[in-house]
This record gives sequence, structure tokens and C-alpha cells, in this order.
Amino acid sequence: MKRRLLTILCLSMLACSMTGCQGGAESAHAEAMPAITASPEETPNETAAEEEKEVPIQVDTDLAIEKGARIAVVAKTTDSDYWKHVKKHMQKAVDYLNQVYGLEGEEQITMTFEGSKSEDDVTTQINTIDAVLAENPSVLCLAANDANSCEAQLETAQENGIPVIMFDSSVSSDLVETYCGTNNLKAGRTAADKLCKAIGNEGEVAVIAHEKISHTSKERVRGFSQRIKNRHSDVTISSVVYRNEEEDLKEQIQSVLEENQQLKGIFCTSGPVAEEVLSVLKDYPDRQIQMVGFDSGDIQKKAIADGIEFGTIAQDTYRMAYETIWAAVRSTVGEKDDSVELEDKIYIDYVWINQKNLDNPKNVNFLYD
Repeated sequence: MKRRLLTILCLSMLACSMTGCQGGAESAHAEAMPAITASPEETPNETAAEEEKEVPIQVDTDLAIEKGARIAVVAKTTDSDYWKHVKKHMQKAVDYLNQVYGLEGEEQITMTFEGSKSEDDVTTQINTIDAVLAENPSVLCLAANDANSCEAQLETAQENGIPVIMFDSSVSSDLVETYCGTNNLKAGRTAADKLCKAIGNEGEVAVIAHEKISHTSKERVRGFSQRIKNRHSDVTISSVVYRNEEEDLKEQIQSVLEENQQLKGIFCTSGPVAEEVLSVLKDYPDRQIQMVGFDSGDIQKKAIADGIEFGTIAQDTYRMAYETIWAAVRSTVGEKDDSVELEDKIYIDYVWINQKNLDNPKNVNFLYD
């Protein structure tokens, strides 16, 4: 079989549509894709900038993918900037694959995207997965709220021949095809190195984590704690606080600050947590506490620009979305071509964002509004 590997620019897709065309190491993707510069006669705008990004996947159009495949995505939540960006990029990935495979009408790949109102709502997510599986999709893409949940649902999927692609946040199970997302253990280590540098490599720090049961939260806290223990002997983690339903997060953060007057730094394991910590630190202007966040939005970007936040570990939602959808589509080949084998883990690179590189065009994939 002659394989045709395509690495196609979204700009090319745009031009094609205008003319009527139908159309390893810890990461296999070591560098962020560079932005493409618009020609002088083009009018730059946000939409055009997105269309000019290089598509971060290689597509073999000779693969006998399932035509009319239905991809069911169940995210941790639909109610945050991070997940809204993931959804947007996933839909673009679906559209892209339909174009390069020339799929139209009932043969087109389709996607549904559902999630809970909050990342700690495990019950709603389980019920959503049950409902989704009852509709017998071609493949399930899942970002789990609870690392130890979903086993019964994964068994149901396996019994019905539905491949499961984990993304962003995995589960403790062998019943999945692959995991596509950040190496959160490694990201936690990076956060530790950066925060220790910010506080002069000595003193007490705290961790404010988004969930105790989430794979992402567990791995980030574990990586951070291991790094402090192994590399920064003069730094002590005075407390690790997990957001919970019983206590307001703002009050939890205030308690950490009040109980430790010597605290010099805070690591936040998610964007919403980072934003909450920033709102609390406004009430403690004299404490001069250094903070390292996770992900990025307008609030964190402004705090970094103003020198209030030392920096953040920013994930590439663009690449993760495309890689997840492409893995989902490849999983539909399945028994038709046993040469198609998905990687156990597809790690998506993150980047350290601080004042120095906040405005660097190369980091466009890692920042969102």
C-alpha cells in the first residue's frame, strides 16, 4: 500500500475551499509549531491567524478509516476557558479530517462534546458516559474527573467494541487505547524548579490543587513534591490543599496564608485554582508571595505581565485536540488493518510562560483568552 503522509497547512485548506476543492522521548512532539506570517496584502485578524497554523498531525489518507464515524467526547467539564478551547480545536480537527479524506454527507466524521458543570462532579460524568455509550458511538474520547472511576463504563465500551481514547486526564485501567495529553509528572517537576528559583531556593511553599481524585492533579502534585525532595533540600512544602465541595476554595487559601506567615511561594495545579489564588493574594499586598500557576487565561496573563504571578505551566490545547481526534479516527481502523497500532501515550509538550516570553508569537498555541 502506498502511503501518502500529508502535513497540510490550514492556510492551504482555506485556499482550497475558496477554489471549490473537495477535499519517544517523553514527547513525540518536541517543539511548538511556529506561527505562519501573513502576506502583506492580507488583512490580519484572529480568525486568519488560526487558519494559518500548521496542522500538528500527519495523515495517512490510505488508511481505511470508518466513514461516518461518530466520535463521542466526554470532557471533565464544559464550563471553563480551557475546555472551551479544547472543544473548539477538536471540531476544527474533525473538519480538517473530513476535508483531507474527502468525506461528505453521511460519510462525514461527526463529534459530540459533553461534560459536567464542574470537574469534581464525578456522578454526572459517569451518568453522561453511560448515556453516550448507550448511543453506540464509533469511539469514546474521555477526560476523567476521577482517576479511579469509570471501570464499569470502560468494560461496557470494550464489550461493545468501542475504543476508548483518554485525553488530558487518564484513569487507572488497561481498557484504553491510548492517553493523549501533558506529561503531568514532568510538568510538576518543572513547576517546582521555577517556584524554587523565584523564592531563592529556600523557605516554605504550599500547593493548592484542583482535585484530590483527578489524574492531572495527582501527577502534578507528585511531580512537584518529588522534585522538592530530591533537588531543593532547603525548600519545605508546608501544606498541600485540595479543593473540595465542603469548603469554599477562597477560605481554604486564606487559611493557608493565615496559618503560615513565613510562606514564600504557592504552586497552583490548574487555571481556575490559579485565578482564585490571585484573587486572594490581592488582600495580602505586603506578603510578596511568589506564585506559579497552570494553564493560561486573561487573568493569569495580566498577573504575569504585572509581575504578580512569577509564571505558569501552559498546555497546548491545540495540539492535544488534534492528536486526540486523530487517535480516535485511527482507532476506528481496528480489525480492518492490524498494522495500525496506537502509542500507549502521546505526550503533548507544555511551555513555561513568564514575563520574558509572554508575548512571543511561538507561544500562541499555549495561550488563550
